[in-house]
Amino acid sequence: MSFKKTGAILREPQQERTRRLVENICSATVQLVLEKGVRAVNTNAIAKHAGIDISSLYRFFRNKEAILVYIAERWLTDIRQVYDRFRSDPELLSLPWRPYFQHLLYNWRLPSQDELYACMIGVWNYFPDLEKLDEYQRAYHVTFFLEQFERFGARGSRKEWELLATYLYHVEDAVHEAAGIFNPEDGEAIRNIYYESFFQQVGRFLDGAK
Repeated sequence: MSFKKTGAILREPQQERTRRLVENICSATVQLVLEKGVRAVNTNAIAKHAGIDISSLYRFFRNKEAILVYIAERWLTDIRQVYDRFRSDPELLSLPWRPYFQHLLYNWRLPSQDELYACMIGVWNYFPDLEKLDEYQRAYHVTFFLEQFERFGARGSRKEWELLATYLYHVEDAVHEAAGIFNPEDGEAIRNIYYESFFQQVGRFLDGAK
């Protein structure tokens, strides 16, 4: 499954100084969106919050939409790399289905994930490029789960597996969005409820499998 980058960033930073600059722009954007909402944020506010000149921002991004798409693109790429590792790591592939998926759920918890989920609430349908990213990510997720269900000898039909994988994708999104707007303790409790539900649903097809 191939993915064509959106071209959100005008040029990839090559030096440490410019990489730090782009990271600073992204961090300032996330913080402002969390504080004010996406509609209230513009490139001038982002540059001011990042402590840079607006011309420095425009060297890399055309507008705030491009910054948000770039942030989402990098974040979702990191998540796909987790999937890829779980496809290829011999030690992980040797695990029975339950500990395999336990490790997967833990590894989904990337640094700053809750903050990013909270930042992106309500943003996905705001820009067409973000919708395309979400569609691709959903297809990647579903394909990964279909592969694992088949590998573990799941019961039921492939159509049932696909429906479950799609359901898990959307529920996981909703859970992490909710966790991101609560205090850490309540957020963790919400995720634990999801984990219990995950294994109940997946167990319908995999309990008794290898």
